[in-house]
Amino acid sequence: MLQNLPNSLRFELAPHLRCRSGRRIEVAQLHDLLCGEPYRKRRGPQKRAFLLCGLSVQVASRLLADLDLNPALPAAKRWTRRLVPGNFRVSARSMAWAESGPLAIHPLPATRSFVHSLPESLVWSALEWAPPVVTPPDRAGHRRVLANHTTALIARLLLADQTVWVRVLAKRTAHQRTLAEMCQAIDYVMRPLFDANRRRTAIAAGKLPDAQLLSGYSRAWSARLIERAS
Repeated sequence: MLQNLPNSLRFELAPHLRCRSGRRIEVAQLHDLLCGEPYRKRRGPQKRAFLLCGLSVQVASRLLADLDLNPALPAAKRWTRRLVPGNFRVSARSMAWAESGPLAIHPLPATRSFVHSLPESLVWSALEWAPPVVTPPDRAGHRRVLANHTTALIARLLLADQTVWVRVLAKRTAHQRTLAEMCQAIDYVMRPLFDANRRRTAIAAGKLPDAQLLSGYSRAWSARLIERAS
């Protein structure tokens, strides 16, 4: 689980972000769940953290299938992770990885099919739960993605001509990752939590289309779980 990883890699996978009021947002709740925090039935943000986990695993696993890769952990690297206070709007198209080749030269059929099937309301909710963490722009205007990689990828594929809220690193860094290696890490780290909580994910989704997409269960089984919980 996450508690056994270096702090820098924890940040890349599930940064412990807070909103202006100091409340831990959903990706911070996911961080704590990955570190072994117990589930509390009545806590809304924690339930949405399971949805974020499901979404992350579903996207990451499809990209790995498209690129014929297996889950794996990258080597941890030291780098400064101080963020500028507050959220900022940036062009979704400006977000990039160390090597954005897979987005340009690979069709990624499974990844694109899944992402394009996401309801618009879920897409915008996910960007609130886990705003991409990016660098200041380089000379070409590109911002490297440092954390919340799956929501950044969703924004790149669906909202390229729009602006999205992000968190920005205070200073430029030489640290960078490829999209593929971060999806390998996401699947490796989050898959056990996802597998152990698939039913909770379907029930927390509430809506049948969201439950089916995020849990991976059939439509009939998702509907039965939601009905039983209501």
